Amino acid sequence: QQKQALLDRMIDLKLETVLAAKKNLKVSKDDISREMTNLYSQTGNSEDEIKKLLSDVYGWTPEQFTVAVLAPQILENKLQKSLVEDREANKDAYTLAQQIKDELGVGGDFAALAKQYSADTTTKDNGGDLGWATKGMLVPEFENAIFSMQPDQISDIIPSQYGLHIIQVLETGKNDAGEPQVHARHILVSTRDFTQWLADQRTKAVIWKFAPI
Repeated sequence: QQKQALLDRMIDLKLETVLAAKKNLKVSKDDISREMTNLYSQTGNSEDEIKKLLSDVYGWTPEQFTVAVLAPQILENKLQKSLVEDREANKDAYTLAQQIKDELGVGGDFAALAKQYSADTTTKDNGGDLGWATKGMLVPEFENAIFSMQPDQISDIIPSQYGLHIIQVLETGKNDAGEPQVHARHILVSTRDFTQWLADQRTKAVIWKFAPI
């Protein structure tokens, strides 16, 4: 079962590479740099500590980690986002998101609408409240939005790899280290399931499997 799961994942990664190339999606040096910076921030480890961890646990250099794990994950995220941005494939989701945006525009209660519609099960019962965030904690599309908004401002419909977001900034400030931070909430509208979409692409692909001699 483990061997089959590994083979399936290898096939998916190769298929994602082919599909991404058709959409002209690429992983840039800036993408890699941003993700590595986020990794340091999220783990609380320095660059040297990460290098030592990769070497001790996996026998990898940072470059090998980038090729084997980081770059494929970034490419997968970009492919997910491209699917979310496909309005034809997500007609119902975009219609619902616009309906919610319209209700907010005429004074609708954000927290109540989050509880009713949001697909984010970890925040919907709390009115979509995400708490405070500093840069590097969130996906770029979300982060770019909240750090350019003012308190009480409501965003346009923002696609990310997770779906369609409608965001409201509640407060802005700085943390103990003096870094800018934002307190925000959101409503997430689900789009077409990426895993199922990829499975559909697999059924259309010609896949050769060679048994070892």
